[in-house]
Formats: sequence, structure tokens, C-alpha cells
Amino acid sequence: MLRMRILLNHLYELNRQIRELDDDIDHFMKPEEKQAVMAIQDIPVIGETSAQFARISFHRGKKQAYVAVAHSMLIAIYHIIKDCVILKDLGANYYTRFNRERKINAYLKKLKAPGWEAPVVAA
Repeated sequence: MLRMRILLNHLYELNRQIRELDDDIDHFMKPEEKQAVMAIQDIPVIGETSAQFARISFHRGKKQAYVAVAHSMLIAIYHIIKDCVILKDLGANYYTRFNRERKINAYLKKLKAPGWEAPVVAA
């Protein structure tokens, strides 16, 4: 119980620091940069970018997720124009399929660290 309370306090402190960083970012942004962020936020996110946004915003926050998604989109657009290729959408679950067994083992290892044991499943 004490360990959980310490972890929660640490999480609250990290969230406070992230909010302070967001405020600092807002303070130093130029008006046109703020307009660009608002424009990006209005763009409906579809396909893999929505999964990417959800994955990043869960850990880093919405503002950094918007920038990361925009960055990925710009890189894709650059390569499409530069190499004259057609966009190949990898699908919304590309990253969940990629190295599935490796991810399962990593998640189980993370769960075992605080003392949780996985139930034995008959093969």
C-alpha cells in the first residue's frame, strides 16, 4: 500500500511538471505558432495517426501528441513528393501487430516487477 502511495505521489508530481512545461511552451510560443497548433487540433485524425495520437497523448500529453502526429505526416508527405510514390497506409493496428510476442513478454515483465504473477494458462 505504501509503495502504491509513493508511486501515485510520483505520478502526480510528474503530471504537475508536465502542466508547468505546457504553460511554459504556451508562454514562449509566437501567435502564429499558437494559430498553427489550433489549426492542427481542428484536423480530424483518422487511421494510423489516431492510434499514434492516442498512444503518444497517453504518455506525453495532447500538445506533444499533436506535434508528433504533424511531424509524422510531414515526413510522409515529404517522401511521397520526393520519391513520387503512392501512400501505403499500414493500417490502424500496425504497431500492435508489430513484434506482438516481444510486446507481450515486455508487458508481463513490467507486471511481474511490482510482484504480480500471471496465471498459468493450459496450452
